[in-house]
Amino acid sequence: MNRTLNRLGELVGTGRGAGLLVGVTLLTLFAVRGLLFPGMGGDEGEQLVFSQYFDWGYQVRNPPLFTWLVIAISKAIGTNVYSVITIKFAALILSYFFLWKSAQIILDDDRLAALVAVSPLALYYVAWDSIYGYSHSVLVMAFYMATLWLVVRIAEIPRTRDFIWLGLVIGGGLLSKYVFVLFLVALLSAIALDRSFRQNLFRPPLLMSLVIATLVLMPHLVWLVQNVENPTGGTVDSNSIKSLLRLLLAIVGFLSPLWLILVILFPTAVKTRPISSDRRWARLLELYFLILCGAAVIAILTLQMDRLRTHYLFILLPMIIYFFLRIKTVIAPLPRLQLYGGIITVFAAVSALGMMIKFAGEPLKCSRCQHHIPYADLANELSGAGFDRGTIFAYWHPDPIAGNLRVWFTDSRVISAKHPKVQPPLNDRKGQCLLVWPLTNNDVGRGATIAMANRYLGTSIAENTPGRQVDAPLVMGNGKRTGLGYILIEPGQGTCR
Repeated sequence: MNRTLNRLGELVGTGRGAGLLVGVTLLTLFAVRGLLFPGMGGDEGEQLVFSQYFDWGYQVRNPPLFTWLVIAISKAIGTNVYSVITIKFAALILSYFFLWKSAQIILDDDRLAALVAVSPLALYYVAWDSIYGYSHSVLVMAFYMATLWLVVRIAEIPRTRDFIWLGLVIGGGLLSKYVFVLFLVALLSAIALDRSFRQNLFRPPLLMSLVIATLVLMPHLVWLVQNVENPTGGTVDSNSIKSLLRLLLAIVGFLSPLWLILVILFPTAVKTRPISSDRRWARLLELYFLILCGAAVIAILTLQMDRLRTHYLFILLPMIIYFFLRIKTVIAPLPRLQLYGGIITVFAAVSALGMMIKFAGEPLKCSRCQHHIPYADLANELSGAGFDRGTIFAYWHPDPIAGNLRVWFTDSRVISAKHPKVQPPLNDRKGQCLLVWPLTNNDVGRGATIAMANRYLGTSIAENTPGRQVDAPLVMGNGKRTGLGYILIEPGQGTCR
């Protein structure tokens, strides 16, 4: 068994082998995700709702770059699941690539850099959870890694073109997810505290980088100022203490199970400091992590921020390079490194196989099966019931109906009750009004959907208006059925038309 793992590890211990492993794994996951699963989750469906029109912002909670990319790619390949997951998988590929390029410079060892590059395949939130969840968090991860690569390049040899690229990448990161600010502050602060780094980075061209980033961000920043609500602060209380504990658990959770594999295979690296030639890089990464943790603690204690969820911690990806600096110090035996590469290869295979098992097995135990809902069949049923085109207003819980239906009604405006103010422009033609909600035991969706349509779309639908139903067999559901409740108004009312 060890011989097989060592052989696999030998293959991935090169840049070409690492690239092949990552590429084949992501291509397989892309195909499985796109071809097998008929439904999209909340983040993916949300993007298809927002991408119906261009704006400088859509929601205060997240910036708009992911949506802009969906708009662009939809013009080329149409409105479907691929217009969302193509961007996600491209971001994953770039994240692995720039992690590898950064590791090449910092570690100055091609074998170790290749092993760093494949290591995220053993991070649950990167290799598994991000495949069918998240959008902004995956996109910003690519900008984290691109920024890190440019910064370490500049720290070695400052070039004007790298400063230009740094400005564009910082602007893109800020347009991907606001937590990029924390990443940037932590990284630049760590550099400022080390003379050997700041003398190359903190030069006049850095001002040019910040100006470029500001110009890239400015239109959205104006939109944000016009739409943001006043933040509220807080004081330390038991909830803050619980939030600190959740932060610690989130850090451990994000780095799992990779951290455990590394500790078991390279136990001496835990207590050994990097050699003198690598100490400056280790010190930089240590400062980066300390500043990140300090900022998170301050935010929790002063602002009572308790939304520091595990998937926000893609910001910790450079921790992999740091641990390999320690592995380099102990001069790990080649068979142990090969064994590690083999184990990562197994994790890659498990993630691909696991996605297929999820498709076949999840409907046997889940109650809603969000990714198995047959939206094509349900859309056909709604068309058969008389809906042609107009405005679809869909309730959002527990299933993201709006984005999924947009795939099948591309000529209609689709509005989600979760973001009722995000409304594509009306056209001049008269259309129908279709209110849709998931069928649940308490039928809460019907009343809430009617009330919100009356409030945000200017309809005048009576609260006791009865709804009709459509249903279809759940994909791989072994006889289970799922359905939607709906009200069809023809012609439409208010701006629901």
